Amino acid sequence: MIEPLTCAALSTLVETSAGPTISCYLSTHRADPSPERDMAQLQRLLEAVPPLLREAGIEAAEEEKLLEPFWVFLADPELWRPRDAALALFSAARVWRVLTSEVSLPPRVEVGFRPVVAPLIAALPPEERFYVLALSINDVRVIEVSPGSVERRVIPGIPSDMHEALGYEQFERSLQAHSATSRGLGRREPVFHGHGDADEERLKVDIESYFRQVAQSVEANLAPGAPLVLATLESHLPLYLRASGDGNLVEEAIVGNPEARTDTELAQRAREIVNRRAESVRREEYRTLKERSPEGRATGVDEVVTAACQGRVHALYVNPDATSWGTYEPDLCRVEVHGERLPGDENLIDLAVTRTLAQGGKAIALPASQAAGEPEVAAVLRF
Repeated sequence: MIEPLTCAALSTLVETSAGPTISCYLSTHRADPSPERDMAQLQRLLEAVPPLLREAGIEAAEEEKLLEPFWVFLADPELWRPRDAALALFSAARVWRVLTSEVSLPPRVEVGFRPVVAPLIAALPPEERFYVLALSINDVRVIEVSPGSVERRVIPGIPSDMHEALGYEQFERSLQAHSATSRGLGRREPVFHGHGDADEERLKVDIESYFRQVAQSVEANLAPGAPLVLATLESHLPLYLRASGDGNLVEEAIVGNPEARTDTELAQRAREIVNRRAESVRREEYRTLKERSPEGRATGVDEVVTAACQGRVHALYVNPDATSWGTYEPDLCRVEVHGERLPGDENLIDLAVTRTLAQGGKAIALPASQAAGEPEVAAVLRF
């Protein structure tokens, strides 16, 4: 199964994978139409797997079963098209998953008794889905953006432009039968004169009425809670804000005539805005976490791992690159942290991530602004 990296895909992976697992990450050359370089990279990573399997005590028959899906994947170049910035491949008993990421990941291969997923936390999209509303007098577009997808949405009842929203007579009257061509776009934008401020105020009223119709249709038909990024002229921003009561509207907008940009270009600009907002939210949430009472949080690796394995973690903040070797004994709820890797050890931070996700919690990359010396892992507890 090949699918974009999402929180749901990651949760399903950790819930369904048990026993010996090969976890493999590779960055891709997405600008190269041929997948040969990426296939060769995977081949090199797989050469390191047999010794790791033997070290883990995996028998030859099971080793062959775990590696077989990789050979099948390598043998079919069509499975590599199109490519995102990175691939994460997982093979376990009766489980084969390939996740694609828009964020590059360092190449690595691991063998363990559960999938290694902590490195994927930083690559998770901050929002599973968001929308772009590209709005001008001449055109309305609603674009839905999700991992691996940019699609135009058809919204019931939404006017296609200001002409349709206001009707011919009112539209022509509001334009004063005078327009000028916007430079370089080949489309008409209104220019008013003759009655001065009165005409301009009339235009603003009419545009706001048009925007109100758009906003009502948008708010009634988009997924609840999904962010909405507005793309419009700077002069139109306050008019839409007055017309809309949408609490999902993102404060930062794409300013300029949206008719000059494709759906893909608008989606990319909006993704940058959504990512910035998510980073700001993470910083604020992490600040709040540090102010919680000791009963509502856990910060040491031993505390966090114990809470995660008991299903008590609501939100886990983690440095995805951190490593803490040790063991966890579930019968005794006992964690041992070792200064270096010993036989039988596992990365306890990755264990905390997998157990948190498997039991319905959230795993979040620590904010980029995290100060040096702060914990590599911390958790907000359910109880």
